[in-house]
Amino acid sequence: MPAESPSFEEALRGLREKFVRGSGDRLARIEQLLDILNAQPGDAGALRDLMIQFHGFSGAGSTYGFPSVSALGLEGERSCDARLKQKGTPEPRERHRWRALLDSLRTELGGEPRPLPAPVAAAASKEAPFDILVVEPDAAARASLQAFAARHGMSARGAATREEAMAEVACRLPDGLVVDARLPDGSGHDLVESLRGGPRGEFLAILMVGEPSAFGARVDAIHCGADGYFDKPVDEGALLRRLEHVLERGRLEPPRVLSVEDDPDQADYVRAVLESAGYFVRICGEPKNLEAELNAFRPDLVLLDIELPGTDGYALARSIRQQEAHAALPVLFLTTQRHLE
Repeated sequence: MPAESPSFEEALRGLREKFVRGSGDRLARIEQLLDILNAQPGDAGALRDLMIQFHGFSGAGSTYGFPSVSALGLEGERSCDARLKQKGTPEPRERHRWRALLDSLRTELGGEPRPLPAPVAAAASKEAPFDILVVEPDAAARASLQAFAARHGMSARGAATREEAMAEVACRLPDGLVVDARLPDGSGHDLVESLRGGPRGEFLAILMVGEPSAFGARVDAIHCGADGYFDKPVDEGALLRRLEHVLERGRLEPPRVLSVEDDPDQADYVRAVLESAGYFVRICGEPKNLEAELNAFRPDLVLLDIELPGTDGYALARSIRQQEAHAALPVLFLTTQRHLE
């Protein structure tokens, strides 16, 4: 029998041990950079690299049970950043303080870490009910479908027109829709086509209903992007069974998260947390590869670190927004407290 996958706690413990072992390389790099700055205080490249090395500790220390490491790293990151912004040469007292921070980091990383944080992201095991939007101009038919969906454990909303449907979608994207082919303010086919072209439109479960008609109506429904077509009067049981099938099929594919993170310790932690919660995660360690990763991976969410080699998260977010194919893609920033003050 194959070995069981490690629990979140076991995986995090392994990552913490890896962080402590790997911190030696980062500490050695800080010492090397301090030697460079002692010899060439005006070396801005070395100063920026030093800031990035301190940033690695400020971001990952608390993650692995070393809050004092985060505090020390944050102090070093802030002071390096302040000197870079002033475009001046680091003074001897600053270089002396950075070396003291280096000594303190070595001491703290040789001690015992605090207990690991609880895996909050993996705590919720019960899946939320499917959210359904019924777009039907007939009030009685709409209420009947909503009630039937609710009796089968779904959360159901209603809309009488295309305009109302778009407002509901803008407020909260549903998991599935039942759309009448004829709406007072437009075609149901046009609504479906518009939804399919929107953010996460490919994941929606969409069924159309309409008057009994020839085979061509079903073809038109499929052509615009619907997953099926049902004649009126609707067999609610058959429609809900089909809707549940399409919804469950879509739920089999976990949401995809692309994390742009050059720090391997932070990248490992992000992956462990999100994968334990059921997400499919890919790490982009080189910002220059972001566009290729977006096109190949087609993520549902992008996580951006702010401090990145050669650029920053804000510039990458602007780049994403300028690309039509990804303009509506949700973007979140992962950063230290320094960038929030």
